[in-house]
Amino acid sequence: MLRVALVAMLSFLTLPAAAQTPTTAAPRADQSAQELPSGAQRFSGMIVGRLAAKDVEKGTFILNVDAVPRVWKNSKAENPKSMVGKRLAVEGVFGKWLDALLLVKEGETLECEARHDGGANLAFLGETLRKVAPFKPGDYPELPEAFRGFNGKLQAKVVKKSSEMLEVIVEVKQVLKVGEGSSAKQPESIVGKQVMLGGFWQRKDAYHQLKVGDLLDLQVQHIGRQSDHLTVREFGRTSATESTSDAT
Repeated sequence: MLRVALVAMLSFLTLPAAAQTPTTAAPRADQSAQELPSGAQRFSGMIVGRLAAKDVEKGTFILNVDAVPRVWKNSKAENPKSMVGKRLAVEGVFGKWLDALLLVKEGETLECEARHDGGANLAFLGETLRKVAPFKPGDYPELPEAFRGFNGKLQAKVVKKSSEMLEVIVEVKQVLKVGEGSSAKQPESIVGKQVMLGGFWQRKDAYHQLKVGDLLDLQVQHIGRQSDHLTVREFGRTSATESTSDAT
C-alpha cells in the first residue's frame, strides 16, 4: 500500500503544469465574429442585431446583424445588406456608451452607428448605441428598388413613432408630385408600402406633436440610394378643412 501511494504522489508531481491548471473556456461558435463581407467594406450607417458577446473593458461587442436600416451618404460600401445574417464585431466603444453596452444582455437587440475604416472589424461611430425592441421586419421597412432616388411629395399616414431617434414610419397613400431631379424609375411603387422617415432634428416641436394616425403631406428626398429611409424636407397635417405647414 505504501508503494502504491508513493507512486501516485510522484506521478502527480511530474504532471505538466498545464494539466494541473484549469483552462479558460474558448468562446462558443455562436459568439465568434465572422469576416466582414467585402460588400460592407467602407460602410457607414446604422446596424441592428442581437448581442452575441461583449467585452466592456475592451469596448468591443459581437452582433448577429438583423437589419441595416440606414446608410449614410458618405458610405462607400457596395452592398451594405450583405451584413444581414452575419455575426460581426464592433470595436471602439468608449465613455458613456460603455455604460449603455453594460446594460444590454446577450440575446437582446441593440442598434448602433458604425463604420468600416479598414481592418477586420467595424468601428463604433460614437453617436448611437442603445437597446431596442426585438427585431421585427415591419420596424425596418425596405424601399422598393424602383422608388430609390425619389424626390417629391407624398401623402402618408403615421403608423409608428420613435421619439428617441426622431423618426416615424408612415404608410404611403399616394404620390402627390414627382419633383425635379427625381431618379426613381417607378414612383408609384411606394403606394401602399411603409417607409421610415428621418430629418426632423430641425423641427422637433412639430415632430413631437405628431400622433399615430395623422395624415401628412410630405416633401421628401431619398438621399442615400442604398439606405431605406427618406429625409423630410417639409411636412404638414392634412384634413378636409385645413393644412398647417410645419416647415422651417
